[in-house]
Amino acid sequence: MTYYSPGIEYFCPQCNSNKIGFIYDEKFKEWLETMKLINEKKIKLSNLYKDYKAHPNSMKWRCYKCKDCGVVQKT
Repeated sequence: MTYYSPGIEYFCPQCNSNKIGFIYDEKFKEWLETMKLINEKKIKLSNLYKDYKAHPNSMKWRCYKCKDCGVVQKT
């Protein structure tokens, strides 16, 4: 697993903190494409369980303030 902090502000949907880190596994095939979308601010952070169930292999995110987490979705 690798942690990525892009230096671009994203906000936690639960506590509105900007202390967000992205987590991905090197086996995740679309990680480079997702990293580009993160840097271009073309993603949405979702902490809904239904989104996690629908996209279990997506890149994940974590809030370091409230410890909430979820999946990264394309906008």
